[in-house]
Amino acid sequence: MKDVCPTTVTCKRYTVCSLCCYAASDSPVKYSWSRNGKKPMNGKIKVINDNIVITPRSAKDYGVYVCNALNSYGSTSYEITLIEDNMSQKDDSESIKFIN
Repeated sequence: MKDVCPTTVTCKRYTVCSLCCYAASDSPVKYSWSRNGKKPMNGKIKVINDNIVITPRSAKDYGVYVCNALNSYGSTSYEITLIEDNMSQKDDSESIKFIN
């Protein structure tokens, strides 16, 4: 998976981002995703075609997501870290300026 999918993805808040998951095998592969040992499903997170689509809205939406691939030969996992794009946060003190 390392050759196909990045290990880190940088994403702005309120922007749709995708984490890809791919495993090659002669036998069909079933994928699942986890974060902190749980399925990361809610209104901000959806699984589409074995990839996960996230719209992060707060700092807790960022972190390590794990793709798990399973088939009759065994299983493997791959970690992808979702990092917040720091440029998406503006310092409020810079957005208001006094002019003398």
